[in-house]
Amino acid sequence: MDAKTDELASELKELSEEQSVNEGKDRFSNLPNTLMQYILSLIPTKDAVATSILSTRWKYLWTSLPNLIFDDSIADEDPVEKKKFVDFVDRVLNLHDESNIKTLSITCKDPDESRIQAWLSAALQHKVQELNLDVNVKDCLSFVLLPELVCTSDSISILKLQSNLGIVIATPFSLPNLKILHLHSVLYSSTLPKKAKKPLLFSCPVLSELILDNCEMPDFESIIISLPSLKSFILLDTYRDSEMKIYAENLIHFVYRGGLSNELSLCNTPSLVDAYVEVNTEFVPKDFGLYASKLFRQLSKVKFLAVTNVTISDIFPKIHIDRDRHMLQSVPSSFPLRVKSITFEQFGANKIELFLVKWLLENAMALERMTIHSSEIFAEAREEQVLLQNYLSTAHKGSKCCVIYLF
Repeated sequence: MDAKTDELASELKELSEEQSVNEGKDRFSNLPNTLMQYILSLIPTKDAVATSILSTRWKYLWTSLPNLIFDDSIADEDPVEKKKFVDFVDRVLNLHDESNIKTLSITCKDPDESRIQAWLSAALQHKVQELNLDVNVKDCLSFVLLPELVCTSDSISILKLQSNLGIVIATPFSLPNLKILHLHSVLYSSTLPKKAKKPLLFSCPVLSELILDNCEMPDFESIIISLPSLKSFILLDTYRDSEMKIYAENLIHFVYRGGLSNELSLCNTPSLVDAYVEVNTEFVPKDFGLYASKLFRQLSKVKFLAVTNVTISDIFPKIHIDRDRHMLQSVPSSFPLRVKSITFEQFGANKIELFLVKWLLENAMALERMTIHSSEIFAEAREEQVLLQNYLSTAHKGSKCCVIYLF
């Protein structure tokens, strides 16, 4: 235990002894076990364990804690502190009673793979419901292989994995009760022969929230995500080598931020309500225009669409500014016109952005709200801001109920 934990335990013990002297009994120790365990669940795991020195009644209460949170970030690079952390996690999990574990959260640097697997296995024996694992490895050749028991657990409802590609998944997920899945910089590499490979989300029938952030799946030419129960999908990728096809008939919320380096297909998303798209065009692939046009065509029926200005100006670089007739011909028919809300971020009032504002106001017949967030440079250009406000107040609108907000 560290100095802070020792101090907390000492204070609690003094308080308990003081109550015994003043009132002839320890009020805390007379509380029901369920209430005392609830109180312990509100403080850090390390401090909860420290209460075992208070009295005989408190000695083993911590062994039934439902929420266990371990973080070795304070250990830094000190090998002695790291060993203390590992031994502490071992002790808490090994001495946990037969009650279930609701939440297990582990944050560690350069972990021993066998220890991580042992901790996860122990949690699964206690029917863990929420599992959070944050692993950071120094050596690019080091990794933690996610145990197969995690990938096929029937108790996990929330799973959050984060690493710098230090967590490797080799078994496709078959998680019947999984509702929330967050994967950040995780590698999925199946050991099965190529023709027998299964998608990562092989069987997750009740999954409703999915985040894939810079995850790699190098073994697949086509990544299929087929989740009828999915309602929210956030895809944050840098550059994918594989096309991705999404079948999610109940999807409501979709966010994409990445390089659009391969085809992204929303094949069956009839319930989609709102979408946010930000395309990083630092390295533009050969078929970028095709991928972008297809993506916007698939978003044509959403009610709320937010697109960054870098996306607009780079997706439609061939818009001609010199003559109106060229402008109208150059806007893709795939651009969504049934949206009710459009947001411009980092608006700089360049010719393309001004044209698109004008064109959307005139042609988006269902538009209810247009929000324009100025870039730092444009926000300081007072005269130009006034001119834009004057134009927006008198601009012709295809939708009579459209309201424009300029920030």
